[in-house]
Amino acid sequence: MKWFGIVLLSVFLVIPSANAAYVVDGDLSDWGITWGQGARQQGYLDINVPTSSPNVDCVTEDNASKKTQGWFKVGPGYTYGGPGYSGNAFDVEAMYFDNDQDNAYIAIVTGLPFKGATAPGNPWFLPGDIGISIGALDDYEYAVDVSSYKRKNSTARLYHDALWNDSAYSQHSEADPWAIRAKTGDNKGRIDFVYSGNQYSHRVLEACIPLASLGIDPKENTEVNIHWAMQCGNDYLNLNADVDPAAVPEPATMLLLGPALLGLAGYRKRK
Repeated sequence: MKWFGIVLLSVFLVIPSANAAYVVDGDLSDWGITWGQGARQQGYLDINVPTSSPNVDCVTEDNASKKTQGWFKVGPGYTYGGPGYSGNAFDVEAMYFDNDQDNAYIAIVTGLPFKGATAPGNPWFLPGDIGISIGALDDYEYAVDVSSYKRKNSTARLYHDALWNDSAYSQHSEADPWAIRAKTGDNKGRIDFVYSGNQYSHRVLEACIPLASLGIDPKENTEVNIHWAMQCGNDYLNLNADVDPAAVPEPATMLLLGPALLGLAGYRKRK
């Protein structure tokens, strides 16, 4: 029995994990990102990148600094986000993507609160929706409707083939699009989603989307393009990522378990 237990344990140890194990709660510690006073400094997220998996895709542009954290910061406190200038409230700082055999996981770091923000002499600007393209095109046929976020059950709606709105300023067209138009597209139902509160001047958008809802076969290497911006278009990020088939356990690995156990049984009988 001792040998049976040892070999059985070693067989299970070589079976790859089927779960990326991300909890959709706005806490990025499961991605390998920790917050602290240092997180307020410019470039923190450029250096502190996800360590949760070698397959995580990420892009960073952490222009926020201690001098640009205020919602209403003006004058010298502004920093260039691209294509516009902004304080921390209108900065998009990082975007992460990973998957397991069932789900795609997206996390976005920004300084913009869920209710939006403004600056003196400007309108009130809201956060945008998460655009997702399957394949090489950037048509963002899927969208996580951030405005539909419900704190009570931590969900938001996923849409397919909705029409998109451009940002408020034509000079910021590089950041387009920013949000889907109401009453357009196919409502695919609610997904797990969180828009966190203030974490050392950062807010986190985190989503878990079933691969089946995106029409993705988890056994195939599929390109996924992700986009997020805010209404003013002062800053945006795009992430070119891949659904990694290596995150899906191979059936052949599991099939090896049966012959291994049969071999052990035969060995014990002969002994």
